[in-house]
Formats: sequence, structure tokens, C-alpha cells
Amino acid sequence: MKTSIVIVNYRVPDLLEKCLESIRQHTRDYEILVHDNSPPNPNLGFAKANNILIRKAQGEYIVLLNPDTWVTKGWLDKLIDTAESDPRIGIVQSKTLRPNGLLDSTGHRYTFVYGVYMPGDRGALEPDRGQYDLQTELKTCTFASVLIKRRVFESSGLLDEKMFLYCEDMEFCLRAARHGWRIVYCPRSVVYHVRHGSASTVVKISPWQVYFAYIQFKYFGLMPFLAFIFTTIIRMPAGMKGKDASYLVKKLAIIPKIKRMIT
Repeated sequence: MKTSIVIVNYRVPDLLEKCLESIRQHTRDYEILVHDNSPPNPNLGFAKANNILIRKAQGEYIVLLNPDTWVTKGWLDKLIDTAESDPRIGIVQSKTLRPNGLLDSTGHRYTFVYGVYMPGDRGALEPDRGQYDLQTELKTCTFASVLIKRRVFESSGLLDEKMFLYCEDMEFCLRAARHGWRIVYCPRSVVYHVRHGSASTVVKISPWQVYFAYIQFKYFGLMPFLAFIFTTIIRMPAGMKGKDASYLVKKLAIIPKIKRMIT
């Protein structure tokens, strides 16, 4: 068996079954490992649950796949072909499309805004006219459908369990790149992604701003980190309009949480 496909489910049994059926139809030489974060099981978060499965995985390649996806013919073979084309390629992302056919993600692009490196999904919600059909080098990518060589985990470690949900894909890619691995987008591997199908009910408990500040500090330097803190603080008064005092309290709580992350 060459590939281990790991899936962390959260309250989307119907979407998960559609995902598993698409894998059975369009994939060969694989094992599937599923961890269920749904009640009554404890919700361990994305990173920790995936790490449990990665430790159990037997494949040479490990594919992280969201439960709210379904795959298409040749999706895995194309990821493997790309990974095997260069020994330095360690992480390969599929082209993900929304169910309506619009683009979901072709990897992350970064813009420098007010001193902060801001990521976004390339092509998100654009019609797919082939404008992203070239293999592309990436800084980071989404983990909705991504192949990672086992050797990447061996050299770079597992997902950062400080992050409950969101930003763990950015952090892992940046860490892998520091260990010499290339991150690549493979347009020939096509996967459909509902997006937030499993995350919508837990997004409120994910302090993504804390994680994002941590990434700015760890990988982009002190100045982008301070710029992010500054812009977060100056937006607080505007954000309070029409909200109760608990909004400000939650925003102020970001600061000590960030301190705990970086120390």
C-alpha cells in the first residue's frame, strides 16, 4: 500500500459517506483512516486528530482530506506523479472546486498589507477557465486535499497542536520549507470541496487571530508581528459598534494568548 488517506470528521456523516464512496470509485492502492471528532467523542481539533492518524498511517504518502470533499478520476495518481517528479517536492495540493464549479483554492497567495503578510486562496470563487492550470510553486497551501511525503513529517515534525482549527496548514508548510521541502500545486488533481461543511459549527472556538500572529512572529519576523498586533488594536473601537462589551473583552484576550503561543 502506497498511500494513507486520513480524514478527520466533525458532524458531517452524509458528506463523509459521499467522500468515502468517491474514494472507492476513483482511487487505488490506499488505506483510509478516519477519526471522528463528533459528539459524544471529544473534539480534539484538526491538528491533534490528524496527528493521531498520521502516527498510525502505513503509507509512503499521507493524504490529508477533508470530509466535505469528493474526489475525481485520477486525483491521487496525479498527486503522486507530481511528488515523484522531484525528490525535493514534499507537499502537493490538489485543485479544489466548489460544488457549483467555481474555484475553491489553487494554493495560497500572499499580499503585504499594512506591514502584514496576508494569505488568501488563489482563484477563490473565480470561474475555472484554465487560468490556474499550470503547476505552481507555493509558499503555503490549503490542507483540504493535500499529499505529504512521509519523509516530510520525519524531518519537520507533525502538525502544530497549539492550533485547534485553522492556520495549521500555513504553519506546517512554512516549517517544511525551512527543512528544504518544496510545496507545489497540481492542477491535474481535481477535488470538490463544500468548504466549512464540517467547520462552521466550531469556528467560533478557534482563535485564528492568535495563530496568525504566532505565524507572523515565527516565520515573517518581528515587524510583521507588531504590525498585526497594532492593526488588531486600532480596529477594536470600530468593531464595538453595535456589539456588547464582551466583544472588547474577547479582543483584549488575544494579547495574553499570543504571548503564551510565542513564549
